[in-house]
Amino acid sequence: MLVTMKVGMTGTRDGNDWPGIGEVVDLPDAEANDLIAADMAAPATKAAAPVVAAAVEAPENAATSKVRARKSTAPKV
Repeated sequence: MLVTMKVGMTGTRDGNDWPGIGEVVDLPDAEANDLIAADMAAPATKAAAPVVAAAVEAPENAATSKVRARKSTAPKV
């Protein structure tokens, strides 16, 4: 189901950043309906902005991505 995002969301979905406010994304019906019910998205209109693909990063590219370790916030003993 195509929905237009009404809010900005942090983090990623399937390895990609969430679309920005006003951008259209194609989501599974259940997920789209949950976002609509929470007033975080609206059903997309035919005149909406271009669709943002909710694709998964290709495996060959995934191996080359850099992962940074988080700094520990625990006090040193």
